[in-house]
Amino acid sequence: MLHVTTYYDTLKVTRDAPAIVIQAACRALMQLNHPDNFEGREYEAVKIAEDLREAFDVLIDPNTRAQYDNWLAKQMEQSN
Repeated sequence: MLHVTTYYDTLKVTRDAPAIVIQAACRALMQLNHPDNFEGREYEAVKIAEDLREAFDVLIDPNTRAQYDNWLAKQMEQSN
């Protein structure tokens, strides 16, 4: 089975993680991947930040998270 990286994987949280855990995970990963830590590779840090922000924006809002979870469930169903 092919593993696809989900927003949960991006933020390193479980699918049942509460909003406060998602927020804390995003903040910690943003600090860890700050451009100052990527001297000479700032583009890489910007890409990571964009991925983290996208995942955070979807998972922090209950409505978009529910839609995303439904989409994930359909994708998993189709792959089986």
